[in-house]
Amino acid sequence: MRIKALLPLLLLVFTAFTPVQEVFAQGLDQPFHFKLHLYSPCKVRLDYEYTKNITVSDVTSLGPSLYEVTHSPIDFRFEASDVDTYSFTLELIYEVPTIQVLTLTVFSGSQPPSTLQIPVASKKVVIEFEVTVALEPKYPSVDEITEQVIQHLMGQLEIYHSENQQAYRLIQRGVVNFSYLVALNIVGLIILGAVVYVNTRRSG
Repeated sequence: MRIKALLPLLLLVFTAFTPVQEVFAQGLDQPFHFKLHLYSPCKVRLDYEYTKNITVSDVTSLGPSLYEVTHSPIDFRFEASDVDTYSFTLELIYEVPTIQVLTLTVFSGSQPPSTLQIPVASKKVVIEFEVTVALEPKYPSVDEITEQVIQHLMGQLEIYHSENQQAYRLIQRGVVNFSYLVALNIVGLIILGAVVYVNTRRSG
């Protein structure tokens, strides 16, 4: 009777552990793949549960670029500054299925770091990385924009001042010419008056 009474409980316990075993099996067969686009300099860091069974393989780059790969029983790091595309595979092996949360932290140029958490339940974790590194675009700062505006305004003021000087010289030339004409007219009137006066005296 007691065995019959325990059967439902045993069945419930067995059912409760079955999904966990399926998760472990899935973790063994399906590697993770990350394709990252980062700015130079960049760093990729992965934190995981303690293990000494760590393998880094298939480290390649399209060009003769310099990079650094380091790892310890608790973390993995990849660093590069050269513009290129890098590929590598990280493999973690545990003696028993381990439930953990992998923490992937990415540093890209001057951008703040970004973090991704990856739940895993497996004896073996395989992660394939493809990292493309590019130069970070440079945008002008507020000070640089202000300096450019000031330089532009100073240039416009210089042009305005030069144009005013030219206009002033033209006006001065116009005034001199006008004065010269007035003086000639006055002299002409004086001569004309003298001639008229002389003729009048002779006539009288």
